[in-house]
Amino acid sequence: MNFVNPIESKLAILSLLFAATMWGLIWYPMRLFEQAGMSVVWVTLIMYLTAGIASLPIFIKNRYRWKHIPADLLWLALAAGMTNLAFLVALNEGQVMRVMLLFYLSPLWSVILGRWWLGEKLSLAAIVMFVLAMGGTVLMLWRPEVGFPWPHGLADWLALFASLCFAVNNV
Repeated sequence: MNFVNPIESKLAILSLLFAATMWGLIWYPMRLFEQAGMSVVWVTLIMYLTAGIASLPIFIKNRYRWKHIPADLLWLALAAGMTNLAFLVALNEGQVMRVMLLFYLSPLWSVILGRWWLGEKLSLAAIVMFVLAMGGTVLMLWRPEVGFPWPHGLADWLALFASLCFAVNNV
C-alpha cells in the first residue's frame, strides 16, 4: 500500500497551482520587455542563465549524483526548454487568446502520445474529450474569411509546437 504524506501532497498541489499561474501570466512582462526593445529570446536566455548560475553551487556539490540520471532526461530537458521558448515567442508575436487555445491542446497530444509511446488504451471518455476539444478549438479559431481554422502565421505554429513539446514532457 502506498501512503501519501498530506504535507507533501498539499505542497505538490500548491506547486502545480503556482506553476500554472506563472504560465498564465508570463506573457505580460515578456511583452513589456519586447516593447522596451529586448527580444523574448534574449530575455528567456538570460532567465535560464541566471537560474543555471544560481544553482551551480548545488550542482557542483551534488555532481556525483548526476552520473546515475538517465540520458533520456536530457531529451526531456530539451523538450521543456523548447516548450518555454516557443510558447513565450508565440505569446509575444501572436494574439494571446489564439496562442493559449492552441497551446492548451497539449492534453490532446498527450492522449495521442500516450497511446503511441506507452500503448495506453483509449477509453470512451478520452475519445469523447478528444472530439469535444477539437470541435471547440475549431469553433473558437474559425475565421470565415480564411476558411478552415488552420494555423495562421508563425505565432500559431509556435503555439502548436510548444503544445506538442509540453505533451512530450507530460508523457
